[in-house]
Amino acid sequence: MSNKLYLRIKKTNQHLYAYVLHNGKQLLTVSTNQKMIQKNIEKIDSQRLPEIIGYFLSEKIKESGLSNIYLKKTYLFHGKVKTVVEELRKNGIIIF
Repeated sequence: MSNKLYLRIKKTNQHLYAYVLHNGKQLLTVSTNQKMIQKNIEKIDSQRLPEIIGYFLSEKIKESGLSNIYLKKTYLFHGKVKTVVEELRKNGIIIF
């Protein structure tokens, strides 16, 4: 098994999920259906949701002391996926 950490982003019609995986197991998860985000979801512009997901995930990654995360490309690198990754990079997370 690999010791690499992977970022996986999943999109549905209603929600956006971002996971940090290690050996197929979820270490960290942030999604638009979590309570901390759901409370303010009506107030947030839907275009900003990927930024907010990226911000909360970057904070969790920093708290965990993780670094060097590889992007698991399940979708084309544009739109919401690109926005989440750019937000992570902006907050100091190294993504390959």
